Amino acid sequence: MSMYNEVAVDATMGGYDVAMPSALFSYTGGVNAGKYFSTGVTLGYDPWRGQMLSALKLKGLLPLEKVHFYASASGGIRTTFEETCTSLSFSVGVGVKSRKHIKNSFNIGPVLELVKVKDKKDWAPLVGIRLGYQF
Repeated sequence: MSMYNEVAVDATMGGYDVAMPSALFSYTGGVNAGKYFSTGVTLGYDPWRGQMLSALKLKGLLPLEKVHFYASASGGIRTTFEETCTSLSFSVGVGVKSRKHIKNSFNIGPVLELVKVKDKKDWAPLVGIRLGYQF
């Protein structure tokens, strides 16, 4: 097992009544559980919505020679310290490995985040793109 680290930004649009932009900057630290899976804790901040994120993340990889395909899922909470929302996030995409080190890669793919406020009945979707760097 080895360490798993990733920094990412999710640029999304969505919400309950009015579609608002969102830019979630996050760091995930954890372990690579073999060649195909990694898991860790994600901490993030969304300055446009003023929310902090804490979540557990699971990421699966299909590694090829110079590229890999990934699927990731995470679940946790977004909070403004006045209001707490449940958050589920899903992303699939492709990554390109760095020439210098096989663990380093740049990732890009679509992301769907579902947020549920305690008082609301439905989940609000946030849809966009995830850019990440795994090291």
